[in-house]
Amino acid sequence: MLAAEVGVEYSHTDDYRGFGAIDHVAVGLTVPVSDKFKTTLRLERRKQEAVAGNPGATGNFVEGLLNYDLGPSFYGLTRLGFTDENTLFTDKALYQEFGWKAGKWGPAFIDLNAGIGTREFTTGRETFLSFGPTFSWSNGALWLRREQSADGGGYRHLVTVRQEFLPRWHVEAFALDEKRSKFTLPLGPGVTGTEFEGQRYSLGVGHQLTDALSLYARGEKVSLERVGTPGKYYAPSGYSLGLNLKF
Repeated sequence: MLAAEVGVEYSHTDDYRGFGAIDHVAVGLTVPVSDKFKTTLRLERRKQEAVAGNPGATGNFVEGLLNYDLGPSFYGLTRLGFTDENTLFTDKALYQEFGWKAGKWGPAFIDLNAGIGTREFTTGRETFLSFGPTFSWSNGALWLRREQSADGGGYRHLVTVRQEFLPRWHVEAFALDEKRSKFTLPLGPGVTGTEFEGQRYSLGVGHQLTDALSLYARGEKVSLERVGTPGKYYAPSGYSLGLNLKF
C-alpha cells in the first residue's frame, strides 16, 4: 500500500523598518493515487502585524499539485494556486513543468527540467519560464533553476542543495538572487514599475526521527534593495519549524 504524507510548517519573519512581522502556517497533504501519480493539497495562512504606517494584512492561499510519470524517462508537474490577499501571496498561479532523465555524470544522475507559468502580483500579471538541471546521488541532490519573465518582470536564480551527513540527518541550503519589477512584498503606494534587487538565503537541518516521522528547522535571511536608492529596503531574518508524517 502506498503511504500518504502530511506536512505542517510554522514560519516567522521579523519586523523591519515599517514592515510588520509575518507569521506563516502551512499544511500539506500528499496522496499517491498510483506508483506513477500523486496529488498534493496545500493550505497556507499568513498574518502580517500592523505597524505605524502599515495596517498589516492577513491572507490565505490554496494550492493543488499533480506529479506524474509520462514514461521511463519523462515526468511532469502541474501546480495551481489562488489567494485572497495578493500582497502576501501570488494569485491565480498556474505552472506546468516537464522533466527528462538525461542520464549519469560520474556518480550523479542528471535531470533536465523546463516549465512555463503565469501568476498575478500586486504590480501586474507575469508569464515566466523556468529551466535548469537537477543532479542527484545516493545521499543528496542539487537543483539549479533560472526563472525568466516573458513580459519584463525580471529574473530569478535559485540554488538548492540537500545532503545527508549522518544516519537519519540531513542539511539543506537555499540561495535566491533576483532582479524584478513584479513582486508580492506589500510595498505600499507609488512604487509600481520600480525595480528591486534581492537575495534570500536559508540553511536548515532535518532529522528522520522514525521511519514515519521527520522534523526540521531552518533559518532565513532576506535582503531587498530598491534599484537606484542606497541602503536596504527590506532585510528581515526569520526561521521555520516543521514536521512530515507518513501514514
